[in-house]
Amino acid sequence: MGPSFNYSQNGNNNQPEDPTAYTQSGKSGAFNSALRLGYFVTNNIAVGVLGGYGSSFSNGESKNSSSVNPGYVQKSNSTINLSSFGLFARTYKLFNENRFGFFCQLDGVYQIGNSKTTYTDDQSGVSQSSNTNGNVTGINLGLRPGVVYFITKRIGIEGMVGNLSYNHQTQQNYSNGQKTSKNSTNTLNTNFGLNSFYLGVNFYFGGKKP
Repeated sequence: MGPSFNYSQNGNNNQPEDPTAYTQSGKSGAFNSALRLGYFVTNNIAVGVLGGYGSSFSNGESKNSSSVNPGYVQKSNSTINLSSFGLFARTYKLFNENRFGFFCQLDGVYQIGNSKTTYTDDQSGVSQSSNTNGNVTGINLGLRPGVVYFITKRIGIEGMVGNLSYNHQTQQNYSNGQKTSKNSTNTLNTNFGLNSFYLGVNFYFGGKKP
């Protein structure tokens, strides 16, 4: 049994050479956590259930300082909160008298949550805002490699770097209680960089560690 955590953040700042173009900037980030509970069906293979919670955000600003529509600024702020639950399977390969090893995790989760986006238009100090709320559902399948180091016979510190994953997500948006749109996305992602690094700790009960 054990939890894992991940946090990532990205930023951008686009300042075009064309003086009539808009200057755009923004940033995005995400936090994800998961709790696993598994059972070893063999010495090196574990299966179990997992649950998780994740939150992502993005905000942007588009600004015009030219003589065409001068002083216009549009800002957007979006958040998505998702809870998830599903199944996982792991296989371990240990070395150094079972103190250090590698593992590979295959998991599948169902996601459910909500979203909110706020747009603010500012024209020479006069602001007008609008909100869009949404319901989000999704399915995520992932294959994740990792390493584990046992600091005691029962406690293993682990890290997962990158993943091969498929995600299907549907978002239904509402404004003033009325359904305005429905968006569906399908994403196949291969990422083995440090921006997808998970850090976790596992507690191993009963018997021997794998």
